[in-house]
Order: sequence, then structure tokens, then C-alpha cells
Amino acid sequence: MATNNANNIALGAPKIGGAIFVAPKGTECPTDATSPLGDLFQNVGYCSEDGLKRKETITKKPVVEWGGSTVRQPLDKYEATWSFGMLETSTLTKGVIHGEKNVEGDDETGFAVVGRPEYRSEHAWVIEQILDDGWIRRTVIYRGDINDIAEVASLPKDPETYNITLSGMANGEGITYREYYRRISNDVVVTPPDEVTDPGDGETGDTNLGDDGNAG
Repeated sequence: MATNNANNIALGAPKIGGAIFVAPKGTECPTDATSPLGDLFQNVGYCSEDGLKRKETITKKPVVEWGGSTVRQPLDKYEATWSFGMLETSTLTKGVIHGEKNVEGDDETGFAVVGRPEYRSEHAWVIEQILDDGWIRRTVIYRGDINDIAEVASLPKDPETYNITLSGMANGEGITYREYYRRISNDVVVTPPDEVTDPGDGETGDTNLGDDGNAG
């Protein structure tokens, strides 16, 4: 019989060097926990200390018989959502929120954001985490559409944070998302965030995991 195991308690830290990636709708998504992401996936940058919130909602519609008893509860609605706050202001984050066609310009010289409802689109999303219990977790959201954009506070001492909620929609197989898990090998060293330093030569200090789960 299984016993309690504290090592199975997960603390979900972001993967060093980037944890949330977005790509255009229809982009081919990864099929395991560690293979490199395709070139179309872009890192949205730093996210707020509030972390990632996941929620699954199941709504059932009771079937009530003549005498008043519930005899069945068929599924009426299923929804999976993910909420997080993006800290960086860039053409990428603005494009995700407002729609790429509503962002004009570039990060080097300047850009403008056009406020209109058109051209907002769903995206493919990948969320990568290092769990404290020694696992890598990669969440693949095939069709993630923003269904809520929270109020953005602009203050002199606090960062502007773009808090959004993604709603996952089913792909062609009827699947909303997949979570891939893989045990970190003994020879893979994951550097804690407070030990990461800027080497000053363009290197990031990331832990890159190859197809075999080993550091590359």
C-alpha cells in the first residue's frame, strides 16, 4: 500500500530563462516534456510573483425525473483556464493582448497600439516549470484564447502588470491541453533563480534540456 511521500508535493517554479511561450494559431506543438520548442514560439518574458493559476470548471445539467429525484448528470460545459501576469511591455506582449495587427512598429525604434476589437486571435501556448519534487512539467495549450484582461495600474513604484486569463479550446482531437512530466536526471543541474547571474557576454545561464532530458 502506498504511503505518504513529501517528495510528491510539487512547488511550481518557472523554468530559468523563460517559462511561458506563445506562437501563432496552428503552430505545431511539442509532444513531450523536453524537446526544443519550434522557432515560432516566443518567450513572453518575466511574469509576476503571483505565479500561474490553473482552473478547470465542469458544469453538469441534472436530469430530474417526475418524482423530483436527479437520475443523471450529463456534462453541460467544460472549461480549462490559466491566469498569469506579464511584466514586460513589448510588441510581443501587446500583440498577444491587443492582436498583432493592432501593434504597429518595433521594439527598437518605437511602436503604437491601436485599440479596436478586430484582429485579436487565439494562440498556441507552452508553459514550462521545474517542480521542486524533481520533475519537469510542460503544459501545452493548443488553442488558448484570452477571455479576460485585468485592470492595469500605472504607478511610479510598481510595475505595470498585464494580468490575463487564457481559456483553452479543444483541438481537432477534442483535447484542450496536455501536461507532460519528466523526471530530472541526476546529471541535470537546474540553477535556482537567486543564483543566476548575468555573464555579460550574451549568455543566459539557462538549463537547456535535450531530447534525452540531459542538459545541452
